Amino acid sequence: MDPGKIKDVVLKLGKLAFQQLEKGNLIFYEKDIIECGIEVQEATVYSGVCTQIFIEEVISHLGKVYSFVHLSVQEHLAAVYAFLSCINGYLSKQQTPGIFDLSSKATLLDLLKVAVDKALQNKNGHLDLFLRFLTGLSLESSSILLQDQLTETGRSSLSKHAAVTNKEITTYIKEKIKKNPSACRSINLFHCLNELNDQSLKRSWKSSTYRNMQHQMSVS
Repeated sequence: MDPGKIKDVVLKLGKLAFQQLEKGNLIFYEKDIIECGIEVQEATVYSGVCTQIFIEEVISHLGKVYSFVHLSVQEHLAAVYAFLSCINGYLSKQQTPGIFDLSSKATLLDLLKVAVDKALQNKNGHLDLFLRFLTGLSLESSSILLQDQLTETGRSSLSKHAAVTNKEITTYIKEKIKKNPSACRSINLFHCLNELNDQSLKRSWKSSTYRNMQHQMSVS
């Protein structure tokens, strides 16, 4: 397949994945696919090309429905779409509300902060993997895998701001962990720090746990 066509396919499937993820949908319909600029016939072709990321089936009371083969595939594609839309400057070209209703001038850091907040607000955890994928993609080293998808604007932005973005979102996540009483929510944020190659809070937590265990043993 032509590289330009592949880039177009990734963005369209990513848009579909993101929109359905934001709505909390695991299955979707032909109209949802068409709204993302994908012809239904093309979707079945993409299924074979993209290692069967797409499933088409018929459910008696719903008719023909579609889904991604696994939620993790949907969340990864959604993260790729959100990342590319922001870093390549596509948000300014969208005629409809963009990623999490961010403004056209939103930076990657803005996107990451909003994604952290949205994931924390979501009680069923259906944005957790999305957030982990997104934080991982924000690293300049990780984005090498998406070089063919990046515009000159995207490459320039990453090289200039990646280090600062990494530092600031790491600090932001640590603050959220300290303020958040939910263990389940905090665990996912620890995973995000791991994606960002930051182990400081994890080491601090282990050290604190070890000291508490020593204290309990000495008292007993």
